[in-house]
Amino acid sequence: MGELYRRDEETHRLRLTPPGTMVAQLRDAGFEVRVLDGYGEMRFPRGLACFLARRKP
Repeated sequence: MGELYRRDEETHRLRLTPPGTMVAQLRDAGFEVRVLDGYGEMRFPRGLACFLARRKP
């Protein structure tokens, strides 16, 4: 709006990775990993996964 830059077209490229593969890759990179099924009381729909990864000390 006004002098601010706005984009009217975006492209997002996604690579879908099975959760088990992602967990293995994160662990191989030195992370402790937990797979979450939601945030707080909100549950993710089937087919979505969330990863909590922390760098190992």
